[in-house]
Amino acid sequence: MEKLLKDHNESKEIQKLMEDISLLLAQKQQLEEDLRLEKEQSAKLQQQQTLHMADITKQLYENSQLILQLRKDLRGGKVNGKNFSGNSELEKELRLAKEDAAKANAALTTEKRNKLELMEALKESYEKEERVLRSYSKLLSRYESLKSSKLGKLTLSYWKVMKRLRRR
Repeated sequence: MEKLLKDHNESKEIQKLMEDISLLLAQKQQLEEDLRLEKEQSAKLQQQQTLHMADITKQLYENSQLILQLRKDLRGGKVNGKNFSGNSELEKELRLAKEDAAKANAALTTEKRNKLELMEALKESYEKEERVLRSYSKLLSRYESLKSSKLGKLTLSYWKVMKRLRRR
């Protein structure tokens, strides 16, 4: 009778361990999928950021070239490649050039803000990925410790046999 009770208790323990291992395996698969998705998102975000930075750099270069040309023209008595005899026309062109420069500066500021937002999103993505990795390693260590226990080995063996039997 004692032996039957002992066998019955061991059977319950084995079933509990089997349930724990099944749950851990499901969690492991979910975490692996989450990790894969996070890596894909991170790569896309990084690619977008690189393209965006190239565009910003190009615009900044073009604006600086335009400013240099305007300065050169102003020194030579020209505005936008035109000679002016009257001050009113020159002042008007200078005002328009300043307005253009202000617009370009505002656009550059907007682009910098966008870059900053992208960097923050990338940082959040990296932090989330780190949390997933830590969770995955914790889960993996729990799985390994369960797998290396006597009842865990017995449970894994049981499920291997059951899997083979179901395939037939």
